[in-house]
Amino acid sequence: MIQFRTIDEDNFYDVIGMELENDDFVASNVYSLAEAWLSKGDMMPYAIYNEETLVGFIMLEKNYKDGGLGILRMMIAEEHQNKGFGSKCIEHVLQNPEYREAYDFSYIYLVPENERANFVYKRAGFYDTGEIEEGELVFRYDF
Repeated sequence: MIQFRTIDEDNFYDVIGMELENDDFVASNVYSLAEAWLSKGDMMPYAIYNEETLVGFIMLEKNYKDGGLGILRMMIAEEHQNKGFGSKCIEHVLQNPEYREAYDFSYIYLVPENERANFVYKRAGFYDTGEIEEGELVFRYDF
């Protein structure tokens, strides 16, 4: 079962130690944590766990583009890829009412940075808005 956990002194080094063989698609977790710290609470980074195993990192942004929730970054560690964890993470965000209650949003947006991710998002119900952000298509899921 997928869980998002706060990044703290117990998992910090494990989270920043996760790397991808081809990291062209996502910023490093260290960079993301620094960016979250600078955002003063608008960006929420989480460690992704499957049961007690750290499998990835996700960063959400509240109140993006008129009240939406942004999935800014999602990274599944190299050794845990192709096991369905990316899809399970998206499902966790979409089906978990605590995020909608806590952050008060009516849609989720994201900018996938690779074709494989596009497939995961489309299968979950996201659609291509036709917008381009930093050279990439913007996807959206409406509640």
